[in-house]
Parts: sequence; structure tokens; C-alpha cells
Amino acid sequence: MTQGKNIGLLVLLILLFVALLYTCEYSKLLSQIRVDTYAYPTSLHKDLLSNTLENIKTTALETDIDQLILDLPSDRYYNSDNGYKSSIYIEEYLKNLTNNIESKPVRELFRTELFHHEWKQPSVILRVGQFPQSIVLGCHVDSINFKSTHNAPGVDDNLSGVVVVLQTVKHLTKLLESGMNLKNTIEFHFYAAEEVGSAGSTEVFQNYRLEEREIVAMLQQDMTGFIQKSLDQGEDEHFGLIRDYQSPTLSSFIKLIIEEYCHIPVLETECGKVCSDHISALMYGYPSVYVLESKVELSNPYIHSIHDTVEKIDFNHMREHLRMTIAFVVELAITPIKRTEVVEKISFRYIDLIILMTVHHTRRFVYLVIVFAAIVCTLYIISDDMAKSTNNASSTPLGIDPMDEYDEMLLNELRQSLMRQPITAPTMAVGFMGGVVLPLLITNAIAQRPANALSQGANGK
Repeated sequence: MTQGKNIGLLVLLILLFVALLYTCEYSKLLSQIRVDTYAYPTSLHKDLLSNTLENIKTTALETDIDQLILDLPSDRYYNSDNGYKSSIYIEEYLKNLTNNIESKPVRELFRTELFHHEWKQPSVILRVGQFPQSIVLGCHVDSINFKSTHNAPGVDDNLSGVVVVLQTVKHLTKLLESGMNLKNTIEFHFYAAEEVGSAGSTEVFQNYRLEEREIVAMLQQDMTGFIQKSLDQGEDEHFGLIRDYQSPTLSSFIKLIIEEYCHIPVLETECGKVCSDHISALMYGYPSVYVLESKVELSNPYIHSIHDTVEKIDFNHMREHLRMTIAFVVELAITPIKRTEVVEKISFRYIDLIILMTVHHTRRFVYLVIVFAAIVCTLYIISDDMAKSTNNASSTPLGIDPMDEYDEMLLNELRQSLMRQPITAPTMAVGFMGGVVLPLLITNAIAQRPANALSQGANGK
């Protein structure tokens, strides 16, 4: 009877585990996600863009980044007053920029809006045009310091990306005023909460998919100004193209853009886990790519600290990023883009599911771990009961057949697979909870630390 109750309990625990897991939106990461595919341009408009790209000045990039450092708080943590102020500043910056466009028809193409979240910092979206298909150029506004008592200037991560996107807007306005016509909408996204699992962009693209918006392509700009580590290790200056989370078709197009419009090559690299906001687009089936300052292993080692400062920025390298982003949005915005039937699927890792659930659904994840530990303990108990039954069967009186040798071998194999070490069920549960849940709760506590710990003034000035 006890054995039957234990098996019934095991079934209930498994059903509870499945229900907790598959009612979470991140459960989709357990299977491959099909990504929309498009036929991107193969012939480019170099004559249209040549003057614009050759007239890019590094002084403009320096001026913009210095202005942001001066005007924005010294931290932009997503759930703080400073995080909120930072996004509002970007919104007002964009409104002032677009309201000063002389041509009324061009000015009326631009619309700025806030995308609010459950935390303090909103995301900011600037739309240009009102066509069914959209091209997205993204960056994130928030910053973080893993030592909560310090500021988080986040100059490379990610004021450098913000400035590249802002400068792209400025050059686009000039092209539109000169008579360039759009065939697709352009969206410039300034996400909140990238540093805590791309939370802001996840909500944006989830909303877009629910509203059935058509995103033709998304390019993320996150960390665009550090190259010193590459030079120190004898590597030539280059872009890093993330290949383990990408749309292959769109990656081929961005390689073409870089080859035709930039002065440095692009090298493929890997994140090894979810990294930056392009993964949110992929999660909801939108084609996206992430191009950063270098291969991941050669990128800025000072991010998420007080040392992520402007002195480490190479503005000539940022200029190459700007050449790429201008060409990317213009080429896709002035060309009709058609859907294709090419099948592209993105596979996420189990660690991605753990990271995202830990950050965004901490309570649910803790419940999952507890239920999983209970399942393991119940299996242990069932196995132990089976072992005792075997011992009793081996000493039965004459006339009752004991378990044959083959069945006993199978049972022993089952027991060994469940028990690699001679530990008790309570010890197993405590070890699992201490080894898995506690570190994850600490990680989440860092992400959720009080905002006042990060409100220290404007860049220490």
C-alpha cells in the first residue's frame, strides 16, 4: 500500500513540474523556434550613401557621448529613479531632435513613444514611417554594477551603442530631407533592463508578436567602442558577429553590408548563452543579429564596473559601427522586402532557460527546483522500498519463487542509476537546494538590489 502511495505521489509531482514549466512563456526555449525569413537585397545603393558615410566625423560621436555622460546619472539601473530619468532623457532628446526637422513632411514621419514595464525604467521607441514592414535598430539604456555600492557609468556598455543609434537617426533625417523615400518603417529601440536578462526587449517583442507586427530585420548595438584587448593580443581591428544566436540569412546580409561599406572585417564569435537584446527578437521568431566591438573573448573586460569609462573608447571604431548601422537601415528601408519559405530555426540552451526564469520568474523557478528535488527524493524512496522487497523475497519460505537473477540485475541497475553515492534522501534534498537554489537566489538578489544603492549622482562629478 505504501509503495502505491509513493508512486501516486511521484505521478502528481511530475504533473505539477510539467504544469509549472509549460505555463511559463520561456518553456518555448525547450524546442526549436522558427524564425521568419526574407529575401534581403543583394545589390546595394552605394551612390546614395557614399557622401553620407564619408562625412561621418568622430568629433560628433565624441560630443554626443560626452553630453550623455554629463547629462545622465552615473548609473541607469532599470528599477531605480535614475533608470527612469535616463529613459525620459532619451525620449526628450529624440523629440527635440525630430521636432527641429525643417521639412514638415519629413518631421511628420517621426513618432516617439514610451513602452512601459512593471519596473521603473521604460523602453523608448522612435518610429519613422507607417509601413507594414519594419526594420529595427536596437540598443539598451540601462547599466549595472555588480558591486552595488559603486556607480555604473556604463560608457561602452552601453552609451557607445546609444550614441551610434542616435547618430544613425541624425544622418537618416538628412537623407530624408534630401529626398530619400522609404518603403519600410524604421524603428529605433532604446531598451530598458537589458542587463537583467533582456527583460525590456522581451516584453517589446512579445507585444509585437501578439499584435502581429512584421519585423523584417533587427540589428543590436551593444558595446561598440573598445578594441584595446584585440590590439594587445595582436589581432587586427574587427567587428564581432554573434553566430550562436542569429538568423543565418540576416547574418549573410550584414556581412555584405560590412564588406561593402566598412573598412574593417567581421569575425564570427559566440556568446555561449543569451546575450543582449537580439535574443528577444529571436525568441518571438523575428530575424535578428548582434554585431559588437570585437570577438566576445576580446571585448571590454571593464563592463559592469566603475572602470567602464570614456577613456577606453576608440571613436574611430565607433565610426565603423555607425557606417554599418546607417547602411543597414537605409538599404532595408528603401527596398521592398519579400518573405521567403526558407526554414530557419533557432535552438536555445538549457542554461538560457535557467537564466531567464531565474531573473524573470524567480518564485516559479524556486517552486520548480523544490518539486524536482521532491521527485528525486520520491524516486529514492521507491527504489529503497523495492530493494527491501527484494531482500524479503530472497528469504521467502519454500514454495514461493524468489526474484530471478535477471530481474534482480535490472533492479540493481535502476538503484545504481538513482544512487551514485550512499546518501540519504534528506541529504540529497538539502544538497540540491543548497547547491542550486541558494546561488540562484543570490544572483536574483543582486539583480533586484535596492535602487538607492545605485543613486550616487551624475558620474561622480
